[in-house]
Amino acid sequence: MFLAILLLVLWPVVEIAVFLQVVQWIGVADTLLVMLAISLVGAWVVKRQGIGTLARMRVELDNGRIPTGPMTDGALLAAAGFLLLVPGFVTDVFGVLLLLPPVRALVRRALGRRFTRRTRWRVERSRPPGYLDVDEPPRPPRHDPPELMP
Repeated sequence: MFLAILLLVLWPVVEIAVFLQVVQWIGVADTLLVMLAISLVGAWVVKRQGIGTLARMRVELDNGRIPTGPMTDGALLAAAGFLLLVPGFVTDVFGVLLLLPPVRALVRRALGRRFTRRTRWRVERSRPPGYLDVDEPPRPPRHDPPELMP
């Protein structure tokens, strides 16, 4: 939570500082034109890559598979599009990075690992004490009760 609040406070400050620096280098009008060009080109690239992602989804569905990879790519492309449309050079850098397929693959793998860990933790936490999963080998109990004398 602290990180989110810190990010919400620092992000605009960094964006404004970078914007002012670029204004000093190239001027106000040129800076605004560069930001507009980045947004328009970014929207065009996101649209083209999104169409390709939809085609990959259709191929996966036609082959009887769940298109998790293309769906995740689609969500990451939507995030990239949002970042490119938000005014600011720092968000544009992150948006352009998400447009690169190798970066998207890294982010997709990281999100997949995080999702798997969180799901496994929630499933294990929600199981009752005597739960036995037939798909997994039985595990020894975590806390053995003490032996009672007859």
